[in-house]
Amino acid sequence: MKSFPKLEHGRPALILAPMEGVLDAALRQMYSEFGGLCFAVSEFVRVSSAPLPAKVLLEIVPELRSSESGCETPGGLPVQVQLLGSEPSYVAETALRAVQLGAGAIDLNFGCPSATVNRHGGGAVMLRDPGRICAVAEAVRHAIGPDIALSAKIRLGWQDKKEGKDAASALENAGVDWIVVHARTREQGYTGKPCWESLRQIVEESRVPVVANGDILDLESFRACELATGCAHFMIGRGALADPGLGRRLSGELRLNRADSAYSLPADFDPLQKGNWLPVFQRFSTICAARGARPEYTLRRLKQWLGWLASIHPGTREWVDPIRRTLSLAQALDS
Repeated sequence: MKSFPKLEHGRPALILAPMEGVLDAALRQMYSEFGGLCFAVSEFVRVSSAPLPAKVLLEIVPELRSSESGCETPGGLPVQVQLLGSEPSYVAETALRAVQLGAGAIDLNFGCPSATVNRHGGGAVMLRDPGRICAVAEAVRHAIGPDIALSAKIRLGWQDKKEGKDAASALENAGVDWIVVHARTREQGYTGKPCWESLRQIVEESRVPVVANGDILDLESFRACELATGCAHFMIGRGALADPGLGRRLSGELRLNRADSAYSLPADFDPLQKGNWLPVFQRFSTICAARGARPEYTLRRLKQWLGWLASIHPGTREWVDPIRRTLSLAQALDS
């Protein structure tokens, strides 16, 4: 089995973010074909009242079925399994099960701002209790051993930005290999601007690599983040959804020398132009069909993707909205 590409100081990396209900296995396969990425993180796997059986892990992270070569997309992009939970023993046992299925890396979600998740004690609400965060991470590290990569995703805090610094310190003490920080508080959700200055404080105090996340939408915002934070590792989500070529461009900026992508986007891919997207949507439809998806499902996912595009680039609504009103996949792809 291939070893997972652990993050290291002085060695830049670009990661595809976990987006629950959005960046599923089909889109992870699609983005692995676009190229530029070092690895992807799965949607979170919720661990609540008991450790999860293998069938649940395989359903949410089907890349685990490629265990002979490690947990990766058909195109060979490594996928890290993300777990969300607050009971140390349950999360630890589930993490071990994921490793036994082929996972080469585990990520712990302490940053999800969903009110539903937070009400049940998971995600960003745990930023209020660094001791609990440490207990979960320590239990997972003990279960999976020292050789499997372990990371955690947090925010700057629930409301007080000191909470993020305390959480990062607790995670370091628990033995994580790197920390991903969305540079907003839980109260901000996805509104307002990321606070890169606060993230820089975490970077400067951390002994492990810190990954910058939040509103990296284009080269300009990437460069601003890099300059303000001092980070060498970056995670993209919504920006990638709005521009499939973003990963390749940022990879070039970071001099990652990633291999050519399997699906060739035009070098001058313009996300504002409808004509550039239609071949992408055709490929996505093919991937979904190969996974056994019904056309109705693929149409819903396509409309969801278009919704994210329009939210980042409102100028595309002129051609996005008519496609989102179509009633069949064939009609959408012929629009």
